[in-house]
Amino acid sequence: WFQTVDRDQTEIRYNRSDRLPWRVWAPFTEHNKVGDNLSNDFRELPDGRILLTTEEGGMRHAAIIPPAGGGDPQVVTPTDMVLDTVEGISPDGKTLYFTGYGDTVLERQLYSMSIPAPEDPDAADEAPKQLPGSHCVDMTPLSARAQLHCANPVRITEAGKFWDITLSPDAKTFVGTSSSPTQPPQTGLYRIDGTLTAWIEENALTAGHPYAPYLKDHVVPEFGTLKAEDGQDLQYSILKPPAFDSSRKYPVIVEVYGGPHVQTVKRGWGALSDQFL
Repeated sequence: WFQTVDRDQTEIRYNRSDRLPWRVWAPFTEHNKVGDNLSNDFRELPDGRILLTTEEGGMRHAAIIPPAGGGDPQVVTPTDMVLDTVEGISPDGKTLYFTGYGDTVLERQLYSMSIPAPEDPDAADEAPKQLPGSHCVDMTPLSARAQLHCANPVRITEAGKFWDITLSPDAKTFVGTSSSPTQPPQTGLYRIDGTLTAWIEENALTAGHPYAPYLKDHVVPEFGTLKAEDGQDLQYSILKPPAFDSSRKYPVIVEVYGGPHVQTVKRGWGALSDQFL
């Protein structure tokens, strides 16, 4: 398996080849007229299926294509939840670990989710069947009303923070770096259930910390949303001066960012230049 992308970066092909010279075919192709975001989320499962991420529908989610590439991709994670990165897969191929934004777009967290088993084409008609384009399963496909079972991702990391994760190859531990508006980045070694094993760098804001003299004037940002012209919610954060007086007028600095792969409005330790201003 290998990926190719066209020069306009609007089409990603997931290609297969065999030992015969120059024989290549593309069982799965993703199109996005405004541009595809490339990623390294491309993993072969022990049973030969390929797990990848796609932005079909508008939000990145995980899906599986069969070994031969035929049929529709099997959706793994909720299509209305933004998946950021596939961090790893358990050695038995049954559990997916990924970072994403399930609780709030302000926090990137580590989640786990079961990987569905391959669908059996010879299964009886009344056997549970996954809904096309959804991670939900219809438990009674022959009944007039669907009875859905929708597995939910399980959050592993502590809420209220923004996380960067490095998962161990055996998916039993991870190194996590987290921060919050009141805690600068700290790095620890964690078990896969989120239990802290040891600090690598605690970075506690104790009296001897270099930032300790400035804590009394440290400002915690306020978060909110604005409606865009197309109805989408745009996130903002605002820092007000210490001892803010609502009856006064203050000069305002507006910082706007519009590029992909950059997130500055988040529940993490902010830029000290903003605090200085």
